[in-house]
Amino acid sequence: MKQLSLLAAIVLNTLLSFSQSNFYCDYNPELQHTQNYLTQKAGRTVCLANGNAHTPKGVLNTIILFVTFTEDVNNTSAENDIPFWPKDGLPTYAQGLLNASANAGATKSNNLSGYYETMSGYDGTNGFSVTGKVFHVTISKQFTYDITKLKRENLDLFEMTLFQRAITALQSQYPNEDWSLYDKRDNINRSGTRQSFDSDNNTLFSDGVIDYLSVHFRLLPSDLNIFRTGPDQVLRNGRSYFSGMKNSSTLPDLVKNNQTFWVDCGHTLFDPFEYPKFFAYFTHEFGHGVFGLTHQMGANDVTGFYFNSYYGWGMMADVAKFFNTSNAWENWTYGWSNPQIATPGIQTYTIKDFVTTKDAIKIPIPNTNQALWIENHQLINTFDNKNTINTGSMTAGLYMYISDYESPENCVVMPNTALGFNDIPYSRMFFWANRLKVLSREGNKDYSYTVNNNTFYFSTTQDNPISGVHSAQSIRIDRDQDNVIDYKSATANDGSNEHTRVYKLNGADVANWSGNSTSAFGVGDELSISGILPILNYPFIENESERSEISNNNTPTNPIRFKPYELNGLRINILNYNSSTKEFNLFISFNEIDLKENKDWAGRIELPNITQNNIPDLIVKAGKVLTIKRS
Repeated sequence: MKQLSLLAAIVLNTLLSFSQSNFYCDYNPELQHTQNYLTQKAGRTVCLANGNAHTPKGVLNTIILFVTFTEDVNNTSAENDIPFWPKDGLPTYAQGLLNASANAGATKSNNLSGYYETMSGYDGTNGFSVTGKVFHVTISKQFTYDITKLKRENLDLFEMTLFQRAITALQSQYPNEDWSLYDKRDNINRSGTRQSFDSDNNTLFSDGVIDYLSVHFRLLPSDLNIFRTGPDQVLRNGRSYFSGMKNSSTLPDLVKNNQTFWVDCGHTLFDPFEYPKFFAYFTHEFGHGVFGLTHQMGANDVTGFYFNSYYGWGMMADVAKFFNTSNAWENWTYGWSNPQIATPGIQTYTIKDFVTTKDAIKIPIPNTNQALWIENHQLINTFDNKNTINTGSMTAGLYMYISDYESPENCVVMPNTALGFNDIPYSRMFFWANRLKVLSREGNKDYSYTVNNNTFYFSTTQDNPISGVHSAQSIRIDRDQDNVIDYKSATANDGSNEHTRVYKLNGADVANWSGNSTSAFGVGDELSISGILPILNYPFIENESERSEISNNNTPTNPIRFKPYELNGLRINILNYNSSTKEFNLFISFNEIDLKENKDWAGRIELPNITQNNIPDLIVKAGKVLTIKRS
């Protein structure tokens, strides 16, 4: 039999550390889509580019509402002294957040409007512009805690109470505002003619629903202490609320000239954030509501149906990210740009700067429905840089990641019957979190660690190119030392997962998960079975029935099993760089079967029929050693 299956187990030596992101987004797309799409969309085509609440094309006029509190006006405590946000006014950065009108010119603003115009390539015909107006209201934050309810329930009530007061105050404090300016599109489920991803709503249409309204509260840490289960608990900071989910009595309406407008789409933020965090959080929550995508690139440290969380960049990423940009997969998803598609018939490719040209390369991974994405980040655009949430700086170069499940036209046909929801193409495309696996030039390694006074220090031990880890991803740990690594999937949030980011590596403080030069590929680098690492598929849990939770109270009879890594003939060589045009030239081959360097492999590995004939599919060259590690 021609196929060779290599089965091996890998043991990762890991350590305990706690996330320092300090942002938790309370979002679960399963609640939004499961029942709707299995019952109402049977046999119909849904497209990511159509968007969730709104299609990300044309102009979307929005409201940003900042809320301060009467109780804080005379509060002289240290926590109430917020340099960038006065006690009874707007944050210092607020007035410049949005443009009043769209800008089709080549030079974009350095604000939220300019961000969406830059990322989408808005030119008046194509792309997406977010415009609008900033408002401020002052309300009371008095709240009666219900001791008969759980802390989480009280937190929900507290948020809704403040939300209701804020909308009431917006109406009363701006009685002459023309709210119809913010109702130019047909929100989902309101008119009965449109639902998520169902159709393009880039048309002028008033449906009596404010298109998008975000509310940002100036709450203090002490305001939220009563809702915490422990002193270090990070409560949710952001939450998206969706069109079509509103009960008519949930929120007050906005009224002008006897015309009533529902508030039914947007997001809330609890904490007073300085501008870099506000910007990152706004674009993230906006992405949930408008685009309808779930957590990727390390947001909430989510793992989804995969083993580790991978940190990177993009709108749906963690807030401490590599770049303040979208990524090419998002751009393709939203219909903003299309990548070059590498095929076996073409071997040399040129890739331009991603942000300024929207260029990217997508390489289908053989024998899978996954793909490798390559972006050229030259750091020449305002947004193509790391934010100041974490220290460090980026290096111009090529950045890569693997995306799980690719549909040729970012559209799928819904099943006619209620199939296993987690496995239908819609689910893989729309709400599987952590679908993007970021690669790093440092390669994949095995790690050891030592512990000193509750501080954990990683050290790299050896290359493990297939099943190893790198420092810009999470590492699984047994935090409570009970011999079970808690694993929770099937959610957009982190839950009880036991894993960590790397903060100490080889004697140095690191924050590689927020981006630095270790992730950038450059001239002379090779990715292949003989190179820095092979371009293989991104495994997920094989058995759908196991995609829930493994924890202390649910010790499995058999360990969860992930899809195997499938070897292939992909090889990428970065040939040269043109400093004038900022372009890289790449050689891409699909038939590399020669192992030219000594390698250690571990994991569940399969060797398919790469050459599609009777010749060998893997050749270890003379003098080279391939070590298969098993345990």
